[in-house]
Amino acid sequence: MAQGGPSSSGSTNNGWADVSSGSVNMPGLVVSNAEKMETLQGKHAASKDADRKDTTDHDGEDALDPEAIYGQVFTDFLQSLEEFTPTIPDAVTSHYMSTAGFQVDDPRLLRLISLSSQKFIADVTNDAMQHCKLRTAQQLKNQKQTKDRRFQLTLEDLLPTLKERGINVKKPHYFI
Repeated sequence: MAQGGPSSSGSTNNGWADVSSGSVNMPGLVVSNAEKMETLQGKHAASKDADRKDTTDHDGEDALDPEAIYGQVFTDFLQSLEEFTPTIPDAVTSHYMSTAGFQVDDPRLLRLISLSSQKFIADVTNDAMQHCKLRTAQQLKNQKQTKDRRFQLTLEDLLPTLKERGINVKKPHYFI
């Protein structure tokens, strides 16, 4: 997952997924939350113009109904989940959820959990990459070496990232 995965912009950054925008690339979805809200507000404004009655607030501007906007976002999102194939397969997500005691009958909910897991993994690996860059920059500053820009995901970089998210991992003292 950490290397070779497509980024949200379609390009890779040294083999790591670029998830700095806070969105996961799903076909059929608007790229960012801001664009999604602008699109839905535009649709909402167009539908309000069609049914225009006296729906202006005291300043003379249209009052946007948040429930209608978020309801439309949710409906569009559920429709896109039906066609979306997540990186984490449905069978894997279903297995781990049933192991945890949670039975899912709706494939959209299963894909939503797969998507949120994918986002979590992407965030963790992106933060671990930032730790790796800081660590290697300090090592290169102290030593004169050739600049080998190949990053490796190590436990040394992963531990602080997981600790920030409340996951405590202890490195074993020995290997069998």
